[in-house]
Amino acid sequence: MILLGRKSKPKTKRSVKNRQRKAKAKTKKVKIKLPGDVRLSYIMPVLVVLGFILTISGVWMVHRNSVTYKAAVMQSSMTYGTPLPLWDGDSRGTLSLGHTELSKDKKTLAVEVVYGDTSGDSSASERAHALLSSFGDNYRIWLVDTENNHMDAKIDYGLIGTDGSGVLTVHNEKGFANKAFVVVLIDKKRLVDTSDTSTDPTTDTTAVASDEEVDKTFTAQLSARDDTTTDSSSTTPAKNRSAAFTSYYIRLNPYSAKASKQNWANDADKIEDLIRQPKIASLKAKRRQQQQTINKYNGTLAEMKARKSKNKDDQVAKTNIPEITKSIANLELSIAKINKDIAYYQNNQVKASVLQPKQTKYKHYTLDNLDQFK
Repeated sequence: MILLGRKSKPKTKRSVKNRQRKAKAKTKKVKIKLPGDVRLSYIMPVLVVLGFILTISGVWMVHRNSVTYKAAVMQSSMTYGTPLPLWDGDSRGTLSLGHTELSKDKKTLAVEVVYGDTSGDSSASERAHALLSSFGDNYRIWLVDTENNHMDAKIDYGLIGTDGSGVLTVHNEKGFANKAFVVVLIDKKRLVDTSDTSTDPTTDTTAVASDEEVDKTFTAQLSARDDTTTDSSSTTPAKNRSAAFTSYYIRLNPYSAKASKQNWANDADKIEDLIRQPKIASLKAKRRQQQQTINKYNGTLAEMKARKSKNKDDQVAKTNIPEITKSIANLELSIAKINKDIAYYQNNQVKASVLQPKQTKYKHYTLDNLDQFK
């Protein structure tokens, strides 16, 4: 018996291509999903490298910031108008930092020490001059520098007359670095006024303390505080109220001072730049400001007078006219006084010996840092 079957269709090109396409689809690479621990093993090296980079970067930034901070501290100096801190003894009045100027060759620093404050308060000035010596040679001077800013300088200190500012001069033939140093002014003479009723011979004497006595006390203080710099309290000078002499200190950086256009041949040239010209400029600015105030008052006064002429019962005008008139009169008197002061500074020549008698000797002490003199 013969079985009849279907005839197989001949293979066409299209069917062959379809089969090939299906075969390729089956053989496509299947995406393998990795277990979590396998993925982590790939990520861990990257995280380790990233953590190492961040750690190194953090350490470098901390070091850089520390170096920058220390450099800034080493360069920091007091600014104009700063009251001089008391190093030891009781306060004998306010001393303030006035103008500072660096010579053209950057070898001489001139510093104004204002007796009182820079606002011009006459009572503060009178107290300071009443209780502190007005002669430069009655002061003991100490220069305190650091190991990385060791200075071989010449220093002198004198006052302009008996009621003017003090002038400190620091000259370094090698020039100055952009770093701070400290000058300590120690008044060896103990002056008293009528309010001082003390009978203690260590506080009411007017005798000048010896240089040896001053140096022994100051050296002991510096050494003690330098040896205990790890103690936070050691950075704050302890005020010895029974001291027979009083000392103030000035922290200076010559690069913070105004640059002069000349090198000073003598004290007269120095004071011309440091005090006289700035004083004249300050007086002229004060006069200009007061004149502007008078002009404003005159405008208001004209308004008040116009109101009163129109209404004789205007109470505001009645009250303000005499008050404004009085204020204008006071300002005019002040301007007249300023004009006299300007003429005085302009017409009187400064003598080369104006700072005599001066102190030209000083003692030197070198520390690792100036943390004691913040």
